Amino acid sequence: MKRLFKFILLFCISIAALTADEIHLKGEQGNIINGKILRISDTQIEYDPEGDIPFETISRNKVIKIIYDNNKTVYFDNDEKSNDSKEISEKNFSLELEIGWNGYTGMGLRTDILLFQPISLNLGAGVAGWGFRLSAGLRLYFNYPFSGAFSAGVAHNTGLKDFPYDYETQSGFVEEVIMDLEPTNVVNITYLYNIKITEILKFHFEVGYGISLKKDNYTITNNKVLSDNAKQLMSLTQPGGVILSIGLGFIF
Repeated sequence: MKRLFKFILLFCISIAALTADEIHLKGEQGNIINGKILRISDTQIEYDPEGDIPFETISRNKVIKIIYDNNKTVYFDNDEKSNDSKEISEKNFSLELEIGWNGYTGMGLRTDILLFQPISLNLGAGVAGWGFRLSAGLRLYFNYPFSGAFSAGVAHNTGLKDFPYDYETQSGFVEEVIMDLEPTNVVNITYLYNIKITEILKFHFEVGYGISLKKDNYTITNNKVLSDNAKQLMSLTQPGGVILSIGLGFIF
């Protein structure tokens, strides 16, 4: 139990480190403080640093900008009397390499385009067990382009012609079965979480479920008849069902 508690604690600390804010100081190139911003006043910035110290403060006049874990940047213009902050969020497009089971692309490439906060359009293309896979969907972000997001969309599987499988038939033997895998559409509902690696690089994992709009969408062309076990196996290999995928995204 103690080992499990230590593992959970270390995991939480690691996640916290990945999602820390960056405080960029004036004067020295590359002088950056990592920590979670707690409060910004007219004169000071209070933050939770990495380590055992609960919180620290730094003079606002020493800070040139803060890059939050969601990639939003706040610049501090201390020459102006109002001492106001200027917020920018220029990142609105990413390319994602993805691989997974029943995902939006199977193994392929996705693009994610911010339409307006917090909604993005996601388009994908790849190769899966049912031919090529093309997809389109919308993501609802908690904080674009990082953090979590809910997604809903459609994946179209092009199918395959005259594809040979070795399956058990009603004869009781494993034989070559020639199939036409017909085009199939699947409605996907997922949740994904994005972990910031750098300002322009993120890692995501995605879980969910795909609802196939047509079952048993295949035709056997060489007059073989599948056994009950083979039919169950075919139902598992068809598009749809549990979605598990991971990806690496490049932000522009």
